[in-house]
Amino acid sequence: NQIPLHLTTAFSKLYKTYLYLEDYTDFTPALWKSVLTSLDTSPIMEDLTIDGISINLVDVEPKLLANSLSKLSTLKLSGVELTHEQWIKLFEQLASSKMTDLSLRMVNLSSIPVKILAPALSLRSKLSLEYAVLTTDQWTQMLENCAKSQSLGHVRFAHVNLSEVPVHLTSQVINLSQSADLSGTGLTPIQVDEILKNSTLSTTLKEVNLQGIDLSQVSSEIFAKAVVSLSKVSLRKTKLTTQQCTALFATNLGPTKLRDLDLSNVNLSAVDGDVLSMSITRL
Repeated sequence: NQIPLHLTTAFSKLYKTYLYLEDYTDFTPALWKSVLTSLDTSPIMEDLTIDGISINLVDVEPKLLANSLSKLSTLKLSGVELTHEQWIKLFEQLASSKMTDLSLRMVNLSSIPVKILAPALSLRSKLSLEYAVLTTDQWTQMLENCAKSQSLGHVRFAHVNLSEVPVHLTSQVINLSQSADLSGTGLTPIQVDEILKNSTLSTTLKEVNLQGIDLSQVSSEIFAKAVVSLSKVSLRKTKLTTQQCTALFATNLGPTKLRDLDLSNVNLSAVDGDVLSMSITRL
């Protein structure tokens, strides 16, 4: 089948492009080259999303791919397949680019040298890594770099393994941010306890997503104080105990910043009804 448009012309007139590819059989190497060449020469394209499963870009020349993607302000890649050389070239270019928003989903970055990967990721103001494979050393160095950032505002580390990453680094990066999504990260009770305790010291943090993390062993007092110090919190599927929920709702009756609370799939049946109803009216 023929693609019924001239991609170079089309892309030169677009500011934002979202390519969701369920069936990309028509995207030959020549067609990808046309897409990326148009990106490389476009004076206005700033935002690109390529989303799909096993999107094969391995035949694209590494320099072209790196040059065209690194010039963007926002780049979101999900399920793309690149060669080691392509990833290296892209991250080298990103280390000196002005890109502000980078999202990488369903990618394996474990073979990328940490000295190349860490600077490229940590320089963004908005960084999302979801279902991304990194080694503990890569996470550690990347978070060390992020902790020194002057511009980091939003982080999303979702469905990745942070259980072996030094918690003080994770905590520092969260506290620098305005919002942090840590859903499905496998954090241990000790790690979560320290993250929540330290979060009350942040002057910037407003939103936290802890969906899918077992919080049942976290101190009720630390948990409650941390949650009411934030404006938006997701506690979906966090296995909260009745004691923790009661402490949260009681604490929320005092000074609180909490306005948006997600308790989906949390059992509230044993929480005192009066405390629960009065607390909810304050959201």
